[in-house]
Amino acid sequence: MWNKKHFALALLLLIALCAFGTADAARYNLLAPLPGGDASVDATSGGFQTYMAQLFWFILWGAIILALVMFVIGGVEYVGSAGNTSLLQDAKGRITNALLGLVLALAAWLILYTINPDLVIFELPIEPITLPISGNQKATTDGEPPPIPPPLPPPPNTGGPQPPPPPPPPPLGN
Repeated sequence: MWNKKHFALALLLLIALCAFGTADAARYNLLAPLPGGDASVDATSGGFQTYMAQLFWFILWGAIILALVMFVIGGVEYVGSAGNTSLLQDAKGRITNALLGLVLALAAWLILYTINPDLVIFELPIEPITLPISGNQKATTDGEPPPIPPPLPPPPNTGGPQPPPPPPPPPLGN
């Protein structure tokens, strides 16, 4: 069962994902696209933000629809209670909870929009990360990673006495 801690943690995770999203130079085909959303997102032009915006609106509309369904169920229970006070109280509680859920979902959007409209528009300008390429590696454009360099030689044995350093070379000249 979801309690206040789980809800706060989920909301914090959603905000953190939106704030710290990064992108690679690729186009992602989503395994499970959201209803009404794109089947693939372009990571170079804010694809993560687009997906998070679609997820936010999907969750908001889902909360609105569920609140309306619960409101209708509570109304049917209210009408069908036939004077039974226990069923009447359950129906009133369901209607009250549905209205509170609807107000909470819309208040979440309103609070985020009041703080900063970009929080619900999801147009965060995040620059793509570019890494420098060393001299022995070649940049690839086909999405394949660069080849792995050969391993370094093992370090010298440091467990015992070390041999003396080699003598310096003789001076040049003469």
